[in-house]
Amino acid sequence: LQYRAEQPIHQAFLQQAERCPEAPAIITAHRLCTYAQLAQISQGIAAYLLEKTVNSDDRVLIVAERGAALVYAMLGCLRAGRAFSVADAAYPAARLQQLASSLAPRVVLRCGQAHVEAADACVVTVPQDPVEALHAFDRPTAQLPAVSAGQPAYITFTSGSTGEPKAIVTHHAPLVHFIDWHVHQHGLTQADTFSLLSGLGHDPVYRDVFTPLSLGASIACPAQASLTDPAQLASWIALHRVSVIHLTPPLGKLIETGAQLQGQLFRQLRYLF
Repeated sequence: LQYRAEQPIHQAFLQQAERCPEAPAIITAHRLCTYAQLAQISQGIAAYLLEKTVNSDDRVLIVAERGAALVYAMLGCLRAGRAFSVADAAYPAARLQQLASSLAPRVVLRCGQAHVEAADACVVTVPQDPVEALHAFDRPTAQLPAVSAGQPAYITFTSGSTGEPKAIVTHHAPLVHFIDWHVHQHGLTQADTFSLLSGLGHDPVYRDVFTPLSLGASIACPAQASLTDPAQLASWIALHRVSVIHLTPPLGKLIETGAQLQGQLFRQLRYLF
């Protein structure tokens, strides 16, 4: 494959925000966030992180429920040039504490109701509602640093088969390269709607978020309760006309069961990866 990774992950998103500012970036059950709002919120979070960190080696821990705030937080970290790790708020408290101790973050971004203690870290809540997030991180004139594709972007932890999870630090370039291939290989476009169904603490979630944002497409984010209810999940996919889904085989079986229960055909669904 031709290796193409000259820019950071978020650069394509910023270009789309300039091109289609009023297009829907994130769609949840009760709110919609446009590309313009997402650009402004992530700029504010980035500026906040620059205020609270000393240098580019400082890490950020995002403790998140499934929702728009997770996307705000990830983009804010990337635009500030601060590597982050995502922990699912549903993890047991001991697991969250283990990740916090290993990462030693300078800042913890809470995207939900989880409680986590991190020594010497500043803990701040990121609202799910875009208007509230704009008010919470109101820094419209902040100057952000240039970020290269070779800088650390995100940190993924292994499952801990030896008893202690190991941190894998990844720079921007591999994901940028993957998305470029993914889009061209499968003809993905701005007209697609992508689901946010991947596990929050695992690296496939970055495909769910940054592939659509690189295109000017929409991310549809379900309520967490939908993920265990086949009928609800199938209805949600149909309602939001989801056309691209990254998923595990068990989740695929759950969707199939829900579709059969509802007698639904997903005519708009183009790809299951």
